[in-house]
Amino acid sequence: MKVQLAEQARKVEVSEVRSLLEGLRQQRETAEMRRMMPAYVRGFFQEAAPLVGVTLDGDPSSQFRLIPNCPDAVCRALENYPEELSGRLTFDRVLAMPPAALQPQAVYLHPGEVIFDTVAALFQNQYSPVGDRGGLYFDESATEPYLFYLAKVPILREGDESWDNPRLLVGWDNPRLLVGPQVLDEAMLGVRRDAGGRCEALPAHWLMTLIAAEEGEQSELPAPLLAVADDAAPVEAFVYEAEGTPRLEQLHTEALDRLPERRRQLREAYSLREAELLDQRRLLKEAVARNVPAAKTKLTECERELDALNAKRAETEAALIAEIDRLGLGPVTIYVRALVLPIPPEQAQRRRDDRVEKIAVQIARQHEEDLGALVEDVSDPRLKMGFDLRSTRPDGSVRYIEVKGRARVGDLELSPNEWAQANNHRDRYWLYVVFNCDTTPTLKRIADPAGKGIGLPRGGVTIEAAAVMGVVEPDEGR
Repeated sequence: MKVQLAEQARKVEVSEVRSLLEGLRQQRETAEMRRMMPAYVRGFFQEAAPLVGVTLDGDPSSQFRLIPNCPDAVCRALENYPEELSGRLTFDRVLAMPPAALQPQAVYLHPGEVIFDTVAALFQNQYSPVGDRGGLYFDESATEPYLFYLAKVPILREGDESWDNPRLLVGWDNPRLLVGPQVLDEAMLGVRRDAGGRCEALPAHWLMTLIAAEEGEQSELPAPLLAVADDAAPVEAFVYEAEGTPRLEQLHTEALDRLPERRRQLREAYSLREAELLDQRRLLKEAVARNVPAAKTKLTECERELDALNAKRAETEAALIAEIDRLGLGPVTIYVRALVLPIPPEQAQRRRDDRVEKIAVQIARQHEEDLGALVEDVSDPRLKMGFDLRSTRPDGSVRYIEVKGRARVGDLELSPNEWAQANNHRDRYWLYVVFNCDTTPTLKRIADPAGKGIGLPRGGVTIEAAAVMGVVEPDEGR
């Protein structure tokens, strides 16, 4: 009997661990898809920290520390780590935890980490009125002015008795834990609102791809847009419709899909407990027959628990179903609003030569397709991907290709977003430059331009023609 119980317990535990690991894997994949890329996170922290009295000492692209005279809240956040780690901060996950390391070598700063979140909270508390007041930006791809909002909507599970962990289901001596609403997911969304009131979803990092108006810059502001800028109700309704409700339905469907497996785990756990109690009752009856002290009392308790087991099982199973019904949307929070105008004539030189760029993209695409790659055009300015082509080679490797074309031979400029993505995707990011598009186009390919250090920061990042011509990549059969 003991051998059978042990084997049954092992199966339950393996099933629980497998389910837990699969859930963690899915959560990690979702987080990777939804997370803000490291270059954006680093950029925010570098700009926000000094504004709230936090000074960085060292190289933010590698490891750095915070100067000790920082706000009390930040000092307390640093105390969460051992002294040897609190002076080594990084935005690089690999530097924080190298593959061969058994212990972290630095604190990995990211949304959700206590130091990062403390600085972000200080910044938000101090500067949220600025975001509420709004700002003025220019969009190179826009033909009409529009309003931009940055909003977030949480997915909540209303507070109730929690039965998430099957181990808790068989922890018979543990009281049920009453909890408040839990945030299961948060969706951050950019919203574009035009003069006609129509709303459109945009990436959350959209503002980072626009040109901020300089202080004192004069522009004609559209009165109809300004008149409705403070009316957030249509934007909140759109966020619910475009992001909140679909995400809620997805989580609801996922929870329903997991329900049969959770029920099976629950029933196995209760069956295991029942078998344990039956074995315990047999031993206690033998002890009572031998007049073992306290055996009769323990037998009574054992039989009482056996009698109540079916009711507990039904109650717990009902709680699993009720948990799904408690999923809901929290209130929409709008963090930023901005008026975005088409780029003025004096900045028109920043626009790309569409004809030359089209030639360059065709040549870059043809190069990849000749090598058997599947090429996807992701250059739609609304996506703001930071590159033009996504190429999947026959061996499964993927390249993110930013294409730049020049009528002759000249310097080229990568926007802040393009350069951020070059830093985000070091091993996948390629710069394909096509010179002499008006005569005899010549393709130059550069792997990891950020790692080669050939960019010069001038608003965006300028790469000199000589630097491009000096790079030699493998021929790849061409």
